[in-house]
Amino acid sequence: MTNTIEDVKSADVIFVTGSNTTEAHPVMGMMIRQAVAEGKKLIVADPKRIDLANIADVYLQIKPGTSVALSNTMLNISTPHVADMMIPGNTRGITDLLKVKHNNKNTGSFANELAEELMDFEEENIERLKRFL
Repeated sequence: MTNTIEDVKSADVIFVTGSNTTEAHPVMGMMIRQAVAEGKKLIVADPKRIDLANIADVYLQIKPGTSVALSNTMLNISTPHVADMMIPGNTRGITDLLKVKHNNKNTGSFANELAEELMDFEEENIERLKRFL
């Protein structure tokens, strides 16, 4: 896990990908379960249906090797507030990527189509993600 327990407590939405958190980090897994019980939203993306997927608001069973495509899709569909205000202050090296996103008018539809193809996504999965971003 790259986040602290305090991060989980203060988050509105928790995103778990590439981590079987309840097995590898049991304390963090318990904190995530508690946060969900308190009304926090949970998105889980993993090829394997990990334990947290059972309580997730959105579970995306992505194909192995498609994590970067998922990250690009999430950036593409995120609201301007998240993409332009929150991510740059909390992420290193994203400025250039955001410039590409803003300068390329075709990025949106292409990214969503690519996500559907690479990850076996259906449009409804992208729409479900949009509700939380």
